[in-house]
Amino acid sequence: MRRRHLDVARQKLETSRQRNSADCETSYYLHLVLADQARWPDVVDVAVGTAGCLDAAEAYARQEIDRIAASSAPEARKARQIARREQQIATAVRMRATCWFNAAVADFNLSKKEDARRFAEKVEADEQFGERARNLLGRLGK
Repeated sequence: MRRRHLDVARQKLETSRQRNSADCETSYYLHLVLADQARWPDVVDVAVGTAGCLDAAEAYARQEIDRIAASSAPEARKARQIARREQQIATAVRMRATCWFNAAVADFNLSKKEDARRFAEKVEADEQFGERARNLLGRLGK
């Protein structure tokens, strides 16, 4: 991706995704490559699937935090493990916002206004994407 060999990156990411469909990070990067290639229908499919994957990963991390907090491990160890899970959650939240925004843009480009609106509304209050999402909603006639 960094070298801008998008076809090669897409092929490798698709192969990796086929081998492990539960890898949210692979799907996340695949949706970014697809967006760079303006493959809008694929962007929507992969972004929505990735957002669902990230939801599940976040829920699992929250369960892990509860399990760790209730354990009898030393407090310092629990704090490190909980901090790591909290960082994973923060990363998932950012990645999910990117997916929703890119799905909105892809649907906008596909003239699927209602779908674009639905996804843009998910990030309307987001710190990173909020302004652009509101701009897109304005273009959609919100």
